[in-house]
Amino acid sequence: MRSGDISSGALLAALGLFFVVAGQDLGLGRVSDPGSGFLIFWVGLILIALSSGVVVVAWRSGIDGEGGTLRSVWAGANWRKVGYVVLVLVVYAWALPTLGFLLATVVLLLVLFRTVEPQSWTTSVVGSAVATLAAWLLFVKALGTQLPTGLWGVG
Repeated sequence: MRSGDISSGALLAALGLFFVVAGQDLGLGRVSDPGSGFLIFWVGLILIALSSGVVVVAWRSGIDGEGGTLRSVWAGANWRKVGYVVLVLVVYAWALPTLGFLLATVVLLLVLFRTVEPQSWTTSVVGSAVATLAAWLLFVKALGTQLPTGLWGVG
């Protein structure tokens, strides 16, 4: 058994249980009128389900030698790219209120598509535009969420 996966899965399941209880305490409400704990409750249930899956797979896989260690999970990671993406996300978070969701997100995705794992200009432009529009439609039109509009009122 991969004890690291089992212990991390159990810890995440416990965290999910905490979310479920906290969500219930805050009040679930109804689907048409969700309460403060509605999202927290469902995130907790999903976390419990996913972490239970990790525990079951680890339990069934038996002894995996080095495969279950934290070191093996991060082996081969390009830390320069990780640091770069974190830096770009910090700049995005800083620019989001000023530029607005649409412009800031298109620029973020365009930069990431062109620099992290370089894509063609066509793929980068179309991919960033489509992904941003899809996110905007989901959050603004489908869920009724307010997103930052920025100085130009776009977003």
